[in-house]
Amino acid sequence: MNTDIQARPKWISGAYLAAEAGGGSVVGLLLALVGGLAVGRLLPRSGNGWDDLIYAILGAMIGYTIGVSLGVYLIGRWLNRRDGISTGRRAYWLALLGSVLGGALVLLAAEPLHLNSNTALLQICLFILPPIGATLGFNMRRKARR
Repeated sequence: MNTDIQARPKWISGAYLAAEAGGGSVVGLLLALVGGLAVGRLLPRSGNGWDDLIYAILGAMIGYTIGVSLGVYLIGRWLNRRDGISTGRRAYWLALLGSVLGGALVLLAAEPLHLNSNTALLQICLFILPPIGATLGFNMRRKARR
């Protein structure tokens, strides 16, 4: 009888979910910086002075959304490979969908919840909800890690 085998938890570990969301946030912030700088400088300006700021904010939001899904996918795939679980290509698209839905949820709820009157709360929600959505989307098909 082999007594050295340790039972693995049946459900997805909270530490794995936190690592995926945290990694997604870090990669998202890096791509937000790149996206904001690139879009703010590349798109044409009308001369009123606000165009580059608006483009930079939009580029940062798009970069953050894509970066979050990429970070969640990369960290999740690494953790899965470490546990001997194969990750399909579809998992990235589900993470991207979750990230987009998380960001869209904040933007749609900004007016009814008065998030637009408190910009700090709006920014916190824009920072937190896309990684949560991407992590849920990435892990949607998997119930257990074996």
